[in-house]
Amino acid sequence: GEGEVSEVRRFKRKPELALLVSDTEELRKLSPYAWRNMGCSGLRPQEMRCLVHVLGRPGMPAHAEDFLKMLQVKLGQTVPSEQEVRALCEQP
Repeated sequence: GEGEVSEVRRFKRKPELALLVSDTEELRKLSPYAWRNMGCSGLRPQEMRCLVHVLGRPGMPAHAEDFLKMLQVKLGQTVPSEQEVRALCEQP
């Protein structure tokens, strides 16, 4: 992959981030065990928001629901501040 070495390494270490580049069929192939092991620890707010978006699409596996709920609870009901929105819109 391209990018900063530390970010590439981080992406490879966190299976939750791999969900962002997986298609629906790949997500369906994940075992219930793999879904149970997904967590929010170490994820950045923008990454969690992206995961909520991806996992909220139609056709997601039922096993993803608990992880999706965990992400939603972690993010809470707050709307991102203007500064957070700008950060979300910046190119890496």
